[in-house]
Amino acid sequence: MCGTQPSSRSVSALGTKGSEVNKVLDADALGTDRVVEAGARLGADLRLPVESFLFLRHGRTSANHLGIIQGQKDVPLDAVGRAQAQAAADLFRSSGMLPARIVSSDLSRAAETARILARALGMKVESYDAELRERHFGTVQGTSARNLLWHSDPPGAETIEAFVARCRNALQRHLGVPRTLIVAHGGVLRATAALLGEPLVDGARANAVPLSFKWNDRGWQIKQI
Repeated sequence: MCGTQPSSRSVSALGTKGSEVNKVLDADALGTDRVVEAGARLGADLRLPVESFLFLRHGRTSANHLGIIQGQKDVPLDAVGRAQAQAAADLFRSSGMLPARIVSSDLSRAAETARILARALGMKVESYDAELRERHFGTVQGTSARNLLWHSDPPGAETIEAFVARCRNALQRHLGVPRTLIVAHGGVLRATAALLGEPLVDGARANAVPLSFKWNDRGWQIKQI
């Protein structure tokens, strides 16, 4: 573990490069939430064994575009989402921030995003992990009841506390190599940022925006690639 990482929280600004391309209604990603509170509790003693990693939310789906809550419903990418995944690969290459390895949620929208990216970079996806899935939203999956997403635990939903704990477990298991790329979901990104004490601006939550997480003397910083 990296013993230099304190539990103090830090704040950084994130740009909005690519926000016009990625602008969607996106019910899964919008709204204020209790994830920050859970992340502060569960992340207080979190020490990752790396000082950098990469994150990519999956490309767009038709449900994202229509503002429908997906959760763990297995909705595929749409044509825009596939183009976004290819564009993300181009950004990784042109920035010189190539991943060392790629791991992904096993839901098809993330898995296909990871495969498109891996092919474009001459790599393979190392692992498809159910612990990197989006939160299960219970009875509101398939609806547009956004106000229930992150403020509460709808009937049949995975609790916010359990979801953030699951994300913490996945981070600890997968982040053993610097520049590991995690391809997952808006909720997983939200939980990751909360666990590390970093706020996310709207542009960071958009589909297929490559992000860099890096530790420095001010704490974890999130930057758009």
